[in-house]
Amino acid sequence: MKGIVAAALGALLIAGAVAEEKIDRTGWDQQIWRAENTPDARVEIRTGDIDNLGFGWEDGFTPFSGKSTEAHRYPWKPDADDPKGTDRIMVGSSADPARPPSCETGSDGYNAGTLRRDTQPEPVTLELGAIGAPKAVLVQMFIDDFQAPRWGTKFEVSLNGERLPLFEQALAKIDQTGPIGKLISVKLFPEQFHLVEGGQAVFLIDDTQSGACDGYAIDFIRILVDPTPAAFPVALEGDAVDIDTREPIAGAVVQAALGGGETAGNGTFRIEGLPAGLVTAQASHPDYEPDMEIADLTAGETGEVHFEMKRRKAEAGSLGETLDETGRVVIPGIYFDTAKATLRPDSQPALEALLAVMQERPDARFVVEGHTDAQGEDAYNLKLSEDRAASVVAWLAEHGVDAARLTPQGFGESRPVADNATETGRQLNRRVEVAISR
Repeated sequence: MKGIVAAALGALLIAGAVAEEKIDRTGWDQQIWRAENTPDARVEIRTGDIDNLGFGWEDGFTPFSGKSTEAHRYPWKPDADDPKGTDRIMVGSSADPARPPSCETGSDGYNAGTLRRDTQPEPVTLELGAIGAPKAVLVQMFIDDFQAPRWGTKFEVSLNGERLPLFEQALAKIDQTGPIGKLISVKLFPEQFHLVEGGQAVFLIDDTQSGACDGYAIDFIRILVDPTPAAFPVALEGDAVDIDTREPIAGAVVQAALGGGETAGNGTFRIEGLPAGLVTAQASHPDYEPDMEIADLTAGETGEVHFEMKRRKAEAGSLGETLDETGRVVIPGIYFDTAKATLRPDSQPALEALLAVMQERPDARFVVEGHTDAQGEDAYNLKLSEDRAASVVAWLAEHGVDAARLTPQGFGESRPVADNATETGRQLNRRVEVAISR
């Protein structure tokens, strides 16, 4: 079954017994925690006590083993000393039960059982201190009752104002209920390390567009700088196939926490040593729309995921379908002269398809985004991406799209979707995306 599949259940009892012996609750009762050379990382930083939203844990339970919590009551009131954004119910800022289209698809229990004035999204701030020069950064959140697939929520995740695409794609796939809590781990790319090299790391999860009345909560967020091998490891394996032809896809980049690799000639992959919990795995290929799947794994398990990837086509129908479903779409087939913002003649079919998408949505506003890989200086890449986005907007305006509906924006190398260490990753990062504007 596509989605969440877990195997190796016979090993679970052994792994669970070993895992309980490893539990170290040092600092769990602290709302703010920072330590160096811990069992988990060179530097460990956390905001929010590890207490399951104040409901506590079962005997012998650790959230890092990948187990889900038992269902708990709701609503509840956060304790007075809980840091802002933790241990409380939040609902996306676009939700307004008094104004359609909010709540058209219904309302979850968290939203229905609370007052709107009490559920506005709040940021979670981590005090960083000096972290040196990171080699790897892992962000872990213990999240509760995220249900985007059920309610159509479009979560946006930002760190110090910069969107984190991998985190957003992960939350779009997670469907918790109960309500229950679970650990999720997502890496930062090297181009994002600067976001944790200042004095603070401010995370915000919000939904500014869908109007979904979907409540959610965060117990804690922690950053692991140069993590040690996972204390509660799991493995992930599977394959990637073309959703239409069922042919295997070789060379797809698969990313899961700090692990990754490319699919073999037969489309298969295996990644080991991942942290337990909600393991988010994304498969990307320059010729295909990315696919993300979630494996719900406890310590010692091997999960199996199957990526079914849709070939990217510069056709209005295919682009419009992805845009309506996700709120954004990569436009394949837009090419520029090397190191310039001049559109190449072979971009014409893709531009005409994009033009048709916008003409079919006359009331929509769009952001046209330029993105680059990490080769070259940051400032140069930012300017190049801005100029390329502006070139696309200029072409669209010349061909009848009201310029007031279009906003060009360049992000340079700041929003990678793959590791720039490989040519495939760099190719994936060089892209033009179009998003529905707020």
